[in-house]
Amino acid sequence: MTVWGRINGENAPASSFTRENHTTAPEASSALYRFFQSAAFRPRFDCIPTAFRLRSTRAIEKKECFLYHTGMEILLLGNETLKRKALPVKRFTAETTKIAEEMIALMHAGKGVGLAGPQIGLMERIFVTHVDGDEPRVFVNPSILETSEKTVKYEEGCLSIPGVYAEVIRPEKIKVQAWNERGKTFTMEMEGILARVTLHEYDHLEGILFTDRIPESKRNRVIAKYEKRKAVS
Repeated sequence: MTVWGRINGENAPASSFTRENHTTAPEASSALYRFFQSAAFRPRFDCIPTAFRLRSTRAIEKKECFLYHTGMEILLLGNETLKRKALPVKRFTAETTKIAEEMIALMHAGKGVGLAGPQIGLMERIFVTHVDGDEPRVFVNPSILETSEKTVKYEEGCLSIPGVYAEVIRPEKIKVQAWNERGKTFTMEMEGILARVTLHEYDHLEGILFTDRIPESKRNRVIAKYEKRKAVS
């Protein structure tokens, strides 16, 4: 779902697997979160975004205007980086935590429920999620240990292919092992939307987009629709 914020009094575009509401937010991005929940932020759903840039993690508010700052930019369909396989994170440092915090902030800004390293040009195996009813999560060097035989079909979208959606078949339940941004390992069993988002973001680490998971004829229609909307934006 496309979302718009305001920069210097002007409408400014934002655009993953998309999210309707935010229930909680990480402390590091609380200023951003409070703004997105405030009356000063007015979403619009009739516009097509281009690549969305945040220029820093610090939110600067002046009157009713909001200035975004951070160095991250969401790459869009057609960028070859999205088709490349990410490499393992070798060391956990303060920079790892900072990157995770900025990814969560950018994900929230785009009304997404997930964002992976390759989507911002970071070719490392890290992604973040935040689905309704759950807390923001960071997955570093994740492994999918188990998947259920039962599969389910559900509509997906992506911040890198904004404005288009398609039903994708995925396992209903999964078991995942990963590290958090501080280098602590964890194992989780999950199902439903969190399992789906996790698999979607894991695919990004493998250079796979959700459109690669649907039949070719349907994929061609989805991409054609995206290109058409992009052309008139």
